[in-house]
Amino acid sequence: MRSQLQQPMLANSQTEPNEEMRVLSNTFTQEGEELCLMLSGWIRRNLIYDKSFAVKRTRTASEIFISKRVTGCIDVALVFLSLMKERGIAASFIETINKQWLEEKTPKKMIEGHIFCRIEINNKEIIYDPMNSTIATEERFFLQSKEYVKILEGKDSWAIGLMTNDDLKKYLILNYQISFS
Repeated sequence: MRSQLQQPMLANSQTEPNEEMRVLSNTFTQEGEELCLMLSGWIRRNLIYDKSFAVKRTRTASEIFISKRVTGCIDVALVFLSLMKERGIAASFIETINKQWLEEKTPKKMIEGHIFCRIEINNKEIIYDPMNSTIATEERFFLQSKEYVKILEGKDSWAIGLMTNDDLKKYLILNYQISFS
């Protein structure tokens, strides 16, 4: 499993922390799973969820942090990964799709996906959902009792080739024969 993680996560324009993020990350004294919970809790308390702020995948973690606005799980994961990176913790961005949605062959209006993170803590890997602060010790992805399937994994959204949600649609059409209405 270790080969799936970047050691440590290398600088990338989408996840490079700014100075304020560096300072914030290092104010936390917790380690391991407790650090994950504290960082994602800080993100939920301090960054405003704004679904109308339609800029998914196009911003860097630093831009998201400065704006104080997140559009959902992608933005939360990018800020979380950037803060983890500053602490020197190996982590990756996991793009998942609702398994039932993926298996249905009807035309789709919108993508039912979610972002999880793979993190190495105390020489073991965990799957972490920074949006909902949930931890799993095996590679299974569940959100609100629905199973999700991993389709891509890398340092961040841009590193896996997804610069916009249209890129994800194209990937799903090409690799899973999904059609959109």
